[in-house]
Amino acid sequence: MHPEAPPTYMKTARFALLALLVDLAVLSPAQTSARPSVVLVTIDTLRADRTSPYGYGRGKTPYMASLSLDGVTFENTYVQTPITLPSHASILTGTYPMHHKLQDVIGRLRDDVPSLASILKQSGYATGAFVGSTVLSSRWNLNLGFDVYDDHFEVDENLSQVDFDRIERKADEVLALALNWLQSAGTRPFFLWIHFYDPHDPYTPPEPFATEFRSRPYDGEIAYVDATLGKLFQNLKSQGLYDRSLIVLTADHGEGLGEHREIHHGYFVYDSTLRVPLIFKFPDARFMGARVPNSVRSVDIAPTILQILGIQPPASMQGESLLAMAAGKRAQVNLPVYAETYYPKIHFNWSPLFTLLSGHHKYIEAPQNELYDLQSDRGELSNIAPANQALTGRLRTELQGFQRRYTAAGVESDAAKHMDPETVARLKSLGYVAFTTSSAKSQADSELPDPKLKIQVYNQLNRAISLSRRGAPEKAIEVFTQVASAEPTMPVVHFLLGMEYFEKGWYLKAMEEFKETLKHNPDSSVAMYNLARAYLESGQIDQAETGFKYLLERDPSHFAARHYLSLTY
Repeated sequence: MHPEAPPTYMKTARFALLALLVDLAVLSPAQTSARPSVVLVTIDTLRADRTSPYGYGRGKTPYMASLSLDGVTFENTYVQTPITLPSHASILTGTYPMHHKLQDVIGRLRDDVPSLASILKQSGYATGAFVGSTVLSSRWNLNLGFDVYDDHFEVDENLSQVDFDRIERKADEVLALALNWLQSAGTRPFFLWIHFYDPHDPYTPPEPFATEFRSRPYDGEIAYVDATLGKLFQNLKSQGLYDRSLIVLTADHGEGLGEHREIHHGYFVYDSTLRVPLIFKFPDARFMGARVPNSVRSVDIAPTILQILGIQPPASMQGESLLAMAAGKRAQVNLPVYAETYYPKIHFNWSPLFTLLSGHHKYIEAPQNELYDLQSDRGELSNIAPANQALTGRLRTELQGFQRRYTAAGVESDAAKHMDPETVARLKSLGYVAFTTSSAKSQADSELPDPKLKIQVYNQLNRAISLSRRGAPEKAIEVFTQVASAEPTMPVVHFLLGMEYFEKGWYLKAMEEFKETLKHNPDSSVAMYNLARAYLESGQIDQAETGFKYLLERDPSHFAARHYLSLTY
C-alpha cells in the first residue's frame, strides 16, 4: 500500500523541478479574472475508515461520497498530532506542532506564524470561522486573520459549574451560523471554515440517527454530520457557488475504538487516530474523481490551497503542495509522515510518543520502540523492531533529524500559563484530562514510563471522568480512589479526586487531596487555587487568604484568585 519513499525526508532538487513543471502545465486560477472562494470543513474525531469514500459499508455518508466523486480523494492522509487544538493549528498554518508550539489541549498559537486566514484576508478574501466546541476557543489565537470567528457559547461562567451540553454545538447550529455569515459576505471571494464537533465522545446523535445506529452511535454521529454536509452543499449549489468554489474536507484526528486498548484519542499515535479523510473538490470539476494513494499530511493542506489559488505560500509553511499529485504526477512519492503526542507527558508524567512513517514502515519512538510494516500489518499488531534493529535505528535517526529541522528555536510552549480553573473544568466536561504535571519537565523522556504500560490506568481515569460528567460522582470517586491507591504519586488523580469531593461539599477531604497533589506537583497553581477555595468554603479564612495572596504574588493577573480573595475579605 505504501511504496518505499526516498531514503531521506529532504526535498530533493528533482522533486522541486518536477513540481515546478507541473505548476506550469496545470491551469492556475490566477490566470482567471477572479480567484475562487474556499470552504474548509473539518470534522472532529473522524476516522477515514468509517466513511464510504474509504471503503466503509456499514455507515451512511452519501454526501462525503458525492464530494469524493466530484473531487480528488487522498487515500492515505495523516495528522501531525491526535489532539484537536494543535492539529487544527497545523491544518491552518501548514506547520508542525514543534514549530507553532501548540502541542497540548490548551496553549496559544504564536502571533508570528502566518495562517491561511491571515494570508487570504491580505489577498482580499472575506474570512469567517464557525466552530463546534470551546476546545477551539479564540483565546488560543486560532482566530488570527478571521473577520468573524464565531466561538460564542452560552456558557454559565460560574467558576465552579460548567454545563457540558452548552459547550458543544450541534452541526445544524454551526451550519446555520455559517450560512447566515455567507449571506452577508458580499461579492468578494470568501474563505469559510466550518468545524463540526459531533463525532467526538460522547456519541449522542440526534434522531433519526440515534435509533438507526443504536448499536453504533459513533457511526450515527458521522451520519448526522454527513446529512448536515448535504445541506451545506445544497445551499452552495443554490447560490451557484458549489461548482466555482474550492471545497476541502478533512478531520483533525481519528478515534481509538478499542485498538491497542485505546478508547478515544490523544494518547497513542497509531493509525486509528492519525489517519483521516482528505478530499479536495476543485473549481470547475478539475481532476474530478481522481484518487491519490500517496502518503500525505495535514501540514500539506494550507500550501495546497494557496497554490491552487495562485498565491505564493510563505516560507514558514513546512508542508508541501499536493497539486501535482492531484494532477496525476509524483505517483511514486510518499511524503514522510511525522506525528507526536505530548499528552501522556504533560498530564501524567509518562513518556511522549513520536512517530515517523517512511514508505510502508512506521517507527514509533517510546521507551519500548515499535516498528510496523503497514503493507502487511495495517492494524499495527506485530512489532518488528526487535528483529530489525538496523532499520529501526535508521528511522530513529530520520525522525530526530525531522524534529531538529522543523522545531522553532528559542520558543517554549506557554500552555501551563493558561491552565486556569475554568479551562480545566470545561475540558474535563468535554472528557479531557487537563492538568499540567510540572515534574515531567525535568525528566528525560527515556526515564518516564511507557504509555503502553499505563493504558489500563489511563482508561480508568477516563472512565471516572465519564462517570463524573454524567452525574455519578459517587461512582467516579470510587474509581478515582482505586487509581490513587495504585498510583499514589500521580498528581492528576489526587487533583481530580479533590475536585469531586469539593463539588459534593466535602471540603476537608478535598483539602487532603489538593495537598497531596501539591506534594507531588508543587508548581500547580490550579491545585493551590482549589485548596484555597476549600479553605474558604470550610471557614478557614486565614488559610484561604494566605493561599489566594500566594497565587497573586506568582500571577497578578489571576482573576479567579483576586475574585475569591475579595470574598474572603
